[in-house]
Amino acid sequence: MNPGSRVDRVFALLRAEPDRSFTPSELARTLKITNINSFSVQLATRARRGLLGKPERGRYTVPNNCPAPAC
Repeated sequence: MNPGSRVDRVFALLRAEPDRSFTPSELARTLKITNINSFSVQLATRARRGLLGKPERGRYTVPNNCPAPAC
């Protein structure tokens, strides 16, 4: 990951509120990402790879195996 990259910003936001889950729209709005469809696909891909937590459909969190702030 590149410092300041989109994925770094997503992880920073998720780590800032670890007890909360976010929708792709909430994340995109906060991070000023305009292509929500593409962003949603990226989130889903990362969740399938275990890089993001997905407690329920359409919601994303810090993964359970994330040692803060390393992930």
